Amino acid sequence: MRIAAGAGITPVIDKHATPDAARGELIGTDGLAPSGSATALRFPKVSNTIQSMKFAKTLLEVRTAAELTQAELSARSGIARPNIAAFEAGRRDPRWDTAIRTLEASGATVEVTEPIRWLWTTGRRPYAVPSRLWRLSLRQAFHVLTPGLHLWWSGPVLQLDLANRSDRVRAYELVLREGSPDDIRSTVDGALLIDAWPELVVPADLRRAWQPVIDRAHPALAAAS
Repeated sequence: MRIAAGAGITPVIDKHATPDAARGELIGTDGLAPSGSATALRFPKVSNTIQSMKFAKTLLEVRTAAELTQAELSARSGIARPNIAAFEAGRRDPRWDTAIRTLEASGATVEVTEPIRWLWTTGRRPYAVPSRLWRLSLRQAFHVLTPGLHLWWSGPVLQLDLANRSDRVRAYELVLREGSPDDIRSTVDGALLIDAWPELVVPADLRRAWQPVIDRAHPALAAAS
């Protein structure tokens, strides 16, 4: 089993992960960080242990999918069964190497990716901008979005079916314009965003700030622009 978006479990384990909602330095509306204008907000330091509750869910689902008992996983990994039980219950944080060894013994492939860091533009209206794009599971990428009041505060309750292209374009416009990093991260799929990017009707400042992210992910678009 490959631990990645779409596997139905916690996606890629990120050794350097920072909370999605963390705000980093401010960037100008041209998408570049202006010198001397960084906001002093700190990202968490890299830990030698894995966040227990996220790992607990991942390990349990991987082991169950592999149809292994805790004792069998212990024999495969060389990690004591009481420790595996503690990991799955979230009572103990595994070291990084122990987490990798346990998952690989379950038949999972662990993929380490660059963390996503969020920046905010400095114009009259700040927009959240990530350091890179990501992929969502199929279920998440095509779910029905019901925007909260912080996204849609006027008119009747709105429901947008992300499996429908026109609804998805409208949802991406709304979330990129009004959303927090958490909103964007849970709604927008990187490949689908690239596909819809030329059609999105968004403020010029937002487009300028996001364009380098799109260009890095899809150089062909950068060459065509």
